[in-house]
Amino acid sequence: MLKAGFTSLLDPASSGLVTPSLRDALFVGMFAGPRITTAGPAITARQGLYDYYPNWIGCPPCSTGMLVKSLPEAIEAIRLQTKNTVDIIKLAMDGIQGGNSGGLYAAFDQTETTAMVREAHRLGRRVAVHVRGAEGALYAARAGVDIIYHASRISDEGIRAALGEGCHICPSLSLLVNNIEFAQPDDPSYDWWPSIQRRELEDAGVSLRRAHEAGIPFLIGSETGFAITLTANFAPASWS
Repeated sequence: MLKAGFTSLLDPASSGLVTPSLRDALFVGMFAGPRITTAGPAITARQGLYDYYPNWIGCPPCSTGMLVKSLPEAIEAIRLQTKNTVDIIKLAMDGIQGGNSGGLYAAFDQTETTAMVREAHRLGRRVAVHVRGAEGALYAARAGVDIIYHASRISDEGIRAALGEGCHICPSLSLLVNNIEFAQPDDPSYDWWPSIQRRELEDAGVSLRRAHEAGIPFLIGSETGFAITLTANFAPASWS
């Protein structure tokens, strides 16, 4: 990252406190690297991104997500992560298809989201959210999160809320584009997954343009960490 010209980076979800440890090693000069701002495991609920393991496995410690089953558990998770010196709290606001708004359920309701953001801010931590659907984006914006990752289907109401609360958006579109352009006919998901990604990319093109024109600040992000996004530096000509 440093050789590519990035002098700072944000890791929005890590397992085992690996990235906070890397941050500290860089800070004391053990080796060269960019400044790091980092989260711990992303906090998720039953409709959230990281609850994709079978029930008998749960959400294992090796995951970059942490499953909470109640608001008190979520608040305790925020306090524990703060104790463990994370810089930012990550919430997984959606991830399961079938919601009434934007195709995805919100993992947390408005009351829960607002309470978690309030607690994180009280403890001096910023809040980032993973959210692609309209419902979760609206709840996150209303709660005043600092960064909304993706926001592919954010509604006009969500845009107004995000603008009013000073939220930033990080689209991170490279994962969608790569899933479309690098899909191969012999992939087991070839018949359906690229189509889902294509529809989201089309929706994002409309929603994110509206958000940008409204004046919401945008951040750059690559989704690096997934194997398919590691090719981002060698992107197809069609990206331009």
